[in-house]
Amino acid sequence: MAQVRVKLGYREQILEVQQFDDEVLKVRIKLEYKGETLFQMGDNGIVMFGRHMFVPDNKDLKLKLLREAHESKFTVHPCSTKMYQDLK
Repeated sequence: MAQVRVKLGYREQILEVQQFDDEVLKVRIKLEYKGETLFQMGDNGIVMFGRHMFVPDNKDLKLKLLREAHESKFTVHPCSTKMYQDLK
């Protein structure tokens, strides 16, 4: 079964939105000063939470990601729980 994958363009969009997000800035400062946090910096400069990219609270970007996950030809979700698990 296919999993939802971030398209090449989405990775760059997430990184761009992260550059201007106050919450991401706080995380970056903690990381820079070795503060205690569950986040980490990915090789490409994207703030990560474990293996997952941190998507800032940006309505437009989240809507794009949800549409991609919902309307993709490779994603079939019989209920909202399945879609949530795919996105998680």
